[in-house]
Amino acid sequence: DFLKLRPHPHRRPWSEVALLLRRAMDENELRKVFAKFDTDSSGSIDESELQDAMRMLGIKVSDTSAKKCLKLVDTDSNGTIEWPEFKAFFGKVTDAEGIKCLLSSSNQRFFEYKQKVETDASFAKTFAIPPFGPKPKLLNTYHDDQIEEVVWISDTLLATGSLDGEVKIWDRTNLGGMIPKPIKSFKADSSLYTMAASSDGARVVTGLEDGKVVEWSVADGVATTMYRGHDAAVFSSKFRPDDACFASGNKVGRICQHDVNVAEPVLSWKAHEGIINSVDYEKSAGQLLCTASSDSTVKVSDTRLVGEDSTGMVVEIEDAAASEKVFRALWRNEREIVSCGDDYCTKRWDLRNLRDGPVCSYFGHVSPVRALELSPCGRFIVTGTTTGSVRLWLGGEQGPVSG
Repeated sequence: DFLKLRPHPHRRPWSEVALLLRRAMDENELRKVFAKFDTDSSGSIDESELQDAMRMLGIKVSDTSAKKCLKLVDTDSNGTIEWPEFKAFFGKVTDAEGIKCLLSSSNQRFFEYKQKVETDASFAKTFAIPPFGPKPKLLNTYHDDQIEEVVWISDTLLATGSLDGEVKIWDRTNLGGMIPKPIKSFKADSSLYTMAASSDGARVVTGLEDGKVVEWSVADGVATTMYRGHDAAVFSSKFRPDDACFASGNKVGRICQHDVNVAEPVLSWKAHEGIINSVDYEKSAGQLLCTASSDSTVKVSDTRLVGEDSTGMVVEIEDAAASEKVFRALWRNEREIVSCGDDYCTKRWDLRNLRDGPVCSYFGHVSPVRALELSPCGRFIVTGTTTGSVRLWLGGEQGPVSG
């Protein structure tokens, strides 16, 4: 633990370092600060040392944000900060506040919110608990493994997919009896991580642990197409509004777009540095694809611009979950995206003005927000957490209307 390290006899205490950083420093003073950061006296500052130093200066920091800071200072991209880089950087940034500005200022309150949740047992009472919603209708307990995905196929049909690869189709108008039964069931030969349904209700695609994407006929319950292109587990999928194509994202940050009639991808590109947890097409034209990743970013790619030398990225929301994982990002309309993540928060972003952070933040959950869905009109937002909490929000307001 860095806090337990004994101070070096020839190095200044952290209080003096902080004072030095509050005013312009000459080269000798700056070398002393560099030595303080370089705890193993290797002559360079690595990511762990930078993260510890930032924390000691009172800067809230995560692994992802420390990497972001290191990348900005490490001009030769060798993974460490040497003295010339340190000197050049602090020649422009001369105080601790300057370092904080490297991180998104809007993220600070999300760091603080999560910290309070984790350290103050009574903090949850700060937010009003909404009235409980109606008791849900029990489908059944026939799934033998964790349910990974639930999707609507039509107004009356829905599908549930479990980790063991099993998919069940249900008719909500025929759920009578003590133990309702599915109208159809089929099973993939690998673990299921994602599932998407076409808008016409004719087919579903499943993304599997072995990198396969399989299309199934809803009417027959049989596999109709095996799509190639992924070499890692597939974690997200979504049909384009016209059902002619679908996109899928995998464990290592790659996206494939398939024509439903062709097994090979028509587009494939590296979009993120981590798992792509969700993909979503903008509804009006279907050319813009919004993706959320464990690398803490939300990105928008124009599929018309994707090529060998281009990822097609037109918008990037850095640190969308305060440097934590982003689990889902969905289009609310052609200008706004709603995201949720590991920082216990849900946020609404206006793509025309990302500089000021989210236009609306939904506080109240006290665990990671893993699930997110919007009503077709975009007015309501539903969120679900790892501890089983579900809340219904008005899209333009911060308070929940039901939980």
